[in-house]
Amino acid sequence: MARKFLIAIAALIAVIVTMAIVLNIFWDEAQWYAIRQLKLEEPYDALTVPTAPDYARDDAWAALPGHEGPAGLTPRGIELQSGTDAAVFYIHPTTYLGKDYWNAPLDEPSTRGFMSMVLAGQASAFRPAGPVYAPHYRQAAFGAFLAANADTARALSLAYQDVAAAFDEFLKRIGPDTPFLIVGHSQGALHGLHLIARRIAKDPALRERLVAGYLIGWPISVEEDLGAIGIPPCRQATETGCIATWQTFGEGGDPAPIREIFEGTPGISERPRTGTTMLCVNPVTWRMDHAASRRADHLGAVAPLDAETGELPAPIPSLFAARCGKDGFLWVAPPPEGPFAQFRFPGLNYHVWDVNLFYMDVRANAQRRLSAFLAAHAGRVPAAAPAP
Repeated sequence: MARKFLIAIAALIAVIVTMAIVLNIFWDEAQWYAIRQLKLEEPYDALTVPTAPDYARDDAWAALPGHEGPAGLTPRGIELQSGTDAAVFYIHPTTYLGKDYWNAPLDEPSTRGFMSMVLAGQASAFRPAGPVYAPHYRQAAFGAFLAANADTARALSLAYQDVAAAFDEFLKRIGPDTPFLIVGHSQGALHGLHLIARRIAKDPALRERLVAGYLIGWPISVEEDLGAIGIPPCRQATETGCIATWQTFGEGGDPAPIREIFEGTPGISERPRTGTTMLCVNPVTWRMDHAASRRADHLGAVAPLDAETGELPAPIPSLFAARCGKDGFLWVAPPPEGPFAQFRFPGLNYHVWDVNLFYMDVRANAQRRLSAFLAAHAGRVPAAAPAP
């Protein structure tokens, strides 16, 4: 009996080991399969459209001055710096992974944990430049992007409608003179790009107040997106009134799915983006060239928010070298592991951690770019006085 039991245990272990080996070999395929299960199949009109937010109400915001929550955090061991010279309009990425809505309600419970993570790991990096204003909005569901159809366009249009309304309220609250940064990641970067195109680029007074647009984790064409807007890319660390973005992959990864989306969709110009330059600004050097940064120059990544303590971990400096490839993607070597292997997409795609991996670099640059803006606008921009 004991011998049969031991044989059974040995067989079970062999099966588990075999499954682990197979899963490791086909890990990307398994991930893609899981991701595809989130695709929305129901027609847009078959699902409930949530009520529009009222941005005059503080509860329509995930972060406001005096009520920043995770957006006001500082990594462990780093001195708190609360800038007031500008204001930060932060548009969060997709945090709704469900299939009950094309556009998620503001109070959807499943988004709350992700919201705390992105506010802490992304928005707080810009806090030294000024207080963070982060609207809740009826974001398009993750599955809407996978559907890639006319209903996707409807979901994104509704989400942008909220972002634009929140921006109007943001302008009321910060007053007519305060400089501002537009910050967004992923879906938030897409809405930020359209906000700059439709509102800021067409209004000289607003354009004069734009410190920079950090539209991270979204493929942007230099020619057919920025060229159509008339806003330049950020080519150096102190340039202002410009746009920066990057999409992070580990060396040896495969960005083909992103490249396919980029080349298969039109730019803001409504012309194809095939063969155009995908914008990549290296967030260590803050240049558009293809030179690799030294590993020692990396100021530090910050791991995800500690759910138990509610704190941001201490920065991890010199984690990797980074370079913008001629393909428009940001390549890091060695590919980071540990907490940054969580939620890593197939192809060594570190999309979720685009900001966390360069948290201290972003933090320093936001301050440096704002200082350059204030120096260039001395006498024209009064001291900011954001509403409490």
